[in-house]
Amino acid sequence: MSSESDTLVGGVSGGMKAAKKLGSMGAAAREALVAIEAKTAAHVGAGWWGVSEDLEGNVVNLRRPQKRMLGEKGEDACYHVMSRTVGGEVFFDDVEKEALKKLIWKMARFSMVRVVTYAVMGNHFHVLAVVPDAEKALAKFREPGGEELLLKHISCLYSRNAVDEFAQQLKRLGERGQEKARAELIERMLARMCDISRFMNAVKVRFTRWYNKRHERRGTLWMSRFKSVLIGSDEAMRNVALYIELNPVRAGLVDDPVAYRWCGWAEAEVGGSRRARRGICKAVDCPVDSWERGDDRARETYRKLIAYVIERELAARYEEARSAVERGEATREQRLLVRAGRPEVDSEQPGVTKYLLRRTRYFSDSVVIGTKSFVEHAHERYAECFSPRRKTFATKMRDPRGDGRIADEAHYTLKNLVKRVWGSQF
Repeated sequence: MSSESDTLVGGVSGGMKAAKKLGSMGAAAREALVAIEAKTAAHVGAGWWGVSEDLEGNVVNLRRPQKRMLGEKGEDACYHVMSRTVGGEVFFDDVEKEALKKLIWKMARFSMVRVVTYAVMGNHFHVLAVVPDAEKALAKFREPGGEELLLKHISCLYSRNAVDEFAQQLKRLGERGQEKARAELIERMLARMCDISRFMNAVKVRFTRWYNKRHERRGTLWMSRFKSVLIGSDEAMRNVALYIELNPVRAGLVDDPVAYRWCGWAEAEVGGSRRARRGICKAVDCPVDSWERGDDRARETYRKLIAYVIERELAARYEEARSAVERGEATREQRLLVRAGRPEVDSEQPGVTKYLLRRTRYFSDSVVIGTKSFVEHAHERYAECFSPRRKTFATKMRDPRGDGRIADEAHYTLKNLVKRVWGSQF
């Protein structure tokens, strides 16, 4: 069998050790992560609080030349976002994966983005996140007493001196009676929250500066702007979460994602992380605090789904190998697979779940994925971005065997993918 097949067939022995690999990091690794964990100081010059940063730490306005499909105004929105290193040729070591993981959580807290799950791979990363509606989530900062809440909130990212500088600027404007300028200053800070683009910009730029300093290099680290897919159903969110978790399995790094330290499932199951466990609960539509209250439903549901996907893929590979043996065209690996016997699959799952161990562009390039009505409504809001000649706006996913569409009402896509649908760099 191939190395990936060997990994899948093997048991999960040693997985916990792998997941805890950095549990007792050396002094050099801990020192390298100090800059990631440290609070951000105020930049020299006024105005650092309302703008983004470039690779050199200079403040710049965040440009948006690319039209990105966003959620409905007034509602929370779920996104699968991902980014890849330049040419896929820069590979992160364990310390760098750890740094990127920490930075994702750090910026999510500041940005008020709720991470459902994530996976940090050698040359790319995925995040599944829910972005709350800005008007509702930020209302508390605009109400009486909101200024103190805002200062407390930004202290999760900025140093005490930086927070004090921001507070003093607000105070000076108030004393001068410049209420409009004061309100604008607060809005510039709030504009960096509840925004998927600002969140990803901050993660990528901050990590690039840290990585470049570590390797004494200059320039961009990432191939392009991040990709995003708007998620529009609970089933789609669950399957995208599973797809993200299974990245290290598809890559042949582990036989079970619980053995891979840099994904949400391992952080929840092995690391005992409250934030990661809440994300898993969200993924399977359970109360977000149920796991920490001792309710194992979310954990067991997620664990069984991951096991099912792996077992189902092994069973499919067995059938392919058996057919090859019958035709007399089997490789040595296929003969060994048939000799081992067909893996048992506990229960069949509907729709796309059975195919989640295969790379697909549906979860990275489809722009929008969800119910038919959700996809069609998204098209209506962004109709100017599409050809007026297009008549069908929501299409079902194709079966990876090429014999039709998957009968799944929760996984319509906006982009009608035709070429290389199964097989993707993400």
